[in-house]
Amino acid sequence: MTTIMHGVRPYYGGRNHAYGACDPAEPGTENSFGATGAGALSQPARVVERARIVLLAAAGLENKQIARRMGLMPETAARWRGRFLEGGIAALHKDAPRPGKPRTITDRQVKRVVEMTLHQKPVNATHWSTRTMAQAAGISEASVRRVWRARPWIETASGENLQAQQRSGVRREAGRYCGPVSEPA
Repeated sequence: MTTIMHGVRPYYGGRNHAYGACDPAEPGTENSFGATGAGALSQPARVVERARIVLLAAAGLENKQIARRMGLMPETAARWRGRFLEGGIAALHKDAPRPGKPRTITDRQVKRVVEMTLHQKPVNATHWSTRTMAQAAGISEASVRRVWRARPWIETASGENLQAQQRSGVRREAGRYCGPVSEPA
């Protein structure tokens, strides 16, 4: 077992976690990221790791030294130093785009689903289900779900939030049969 020279905990191999492997900030002093010592723990671990790379680089360490101290590859240290130089602190919060399957539905299809949701009713039904909307719009049920999930801020013609309008409609219907329904806490 080896230990990190100036670290707080032993290094067992693999990537370090957010806590204490090498925080160049003195305890109780504020670093350039606005975090005090171990206060950086409130950030996601990957952001803390990237910030520590940059802080060690600012302290004058080379990529190999940073990598050895933090249990990383030197390429990782070089990558985050470069991204910091290009984009500042904001660049530490962003991951590079990942490869993946391209979108299968167009903006036009998304707009159609939104328009139909807001302004049309399905035949022989009071509201749209994912199945009926998918069939009417000519897209998959999963695509309808993704569109609806991504659009909770859709506003109706009256300016009221769609979800708030649906909740009030449910309360109104429940009130017909059960008496008034109180607001949730």
